[in-house]
Amino acid sequence: MNQKVTPESFDAYRAWQKYILSTHPKLPTGFKRATLVAYALAMAIKGTNGLDCFASDSTIAGELEIYRRGLIGNYRRLALELGWFVRTGKRRGRAEVLRALFRTLLLRAKSDAARHLRNFATRRMS
Repeated sequence: MNQKVTPESFDAYRAWQKYILSTHPKLPTGFKRATLVAYALAMAIKGTNGLDCFASDSTIAGELEIYRRGLIGNYRRLALELGWFVRTGKRRGRAEVLRALFRTLLLRAKSDAARHLRNFATRRMS
């Protein structure tokens, strides 16, 4: 948590929040989107705007009033599989340190914008 917040990192954090709130991934049976989003937001605030987030499954479970640590662990794994977070390889006590995945979102947004501009230019020239 000793990272400085820059305007760019804060903008990336806000874009990440909007992204996870607007996506509707296909979830495995028994998972709820609302719980997944709540997990992601609760974990993200444990770091510096999504950077170096760490909280045990028990801590997040208590905050979300889901008193089954194992269930929250399942949502952690799902958020990692969806690419909402990445592992940093660090640990803080029992908690694994995660990072919200901003760079991929920014690159995806830039490539989508570039593709949109190419399509727009192609239509105008036709």
